[in-house]
Amino acid sequence: MSSETSPTEPDRADRTASRRHRGLAGALAGCGLGAVLALGAASRDWLRVVVPRTRPLADATLGVAGHSLAPLVPALGLAGLAALVGLVATRRWGRVLVGAVLLACGLALATVAARQLAAPATVEGLLTAPLAGRDASQPLRVTVEPLWPAAAVVGGLLLAGSGAAAVLRGRQWPGMSGRYDAPADPVPARRPPAITNVALWDAVDHGRDPTE
Repeated sequence: MSSETSPTEPDRADRTASRRHRGLAGALAGCGLGAVLALGAASRDWLRVVVPRTRPLADATLGVAGHSLAPLVPALGLAGLAALVGLVATRRWGRVLVGAVLLACGLALATVAARQLAAPATVEGLLTAPLAGRDASQPLRVTVEPLWPAAAVVGGLLLAGSGAAAVLRGRQWPGMSGRYDAPADPVPARRPPAITNVALWDAVDHGRDPTE
């Protein structure tokens, strides 16, 4: 009858350290991907606007980028990148604080992007200059481009998830490598043994150089 061997203390310690490294790596990956999604989505057109013009002029089609509709989206994306650096540079309670800020930024980003996706803002004030021949008697025709606001929502949720993980488990994650730190207790350099008078005369009697 075979019996299962219980894991030793070093094995359990290795598994715990590996799990903590994976947790930190996952949070960093989620934070970086969320920030990139937010910044990339903000640079794309979230609305397609058809401006009617008097005949024989054809209607004009304009695109409105996400950063014009929701300036908070790229700002919060940049905050996510800053939090990525903070997660790497801090430890314990400092990392928990960075995680709380990241969680708040992610939730705010997802909320702003979802609001634009559900009820897009008016675009009248976003048209910087009136188009020649615009027919003011007809309203603008606005179409939502759902892909990029949805990508910003996903980016915000990734940031929020990474922040929540840092709040809950960030104190246990490893810090930056200390491989470049000076050793706390350096090994003293070995000194050559002192030559006594007796050893000196013994060396001379045997024909050796006492200084070697």
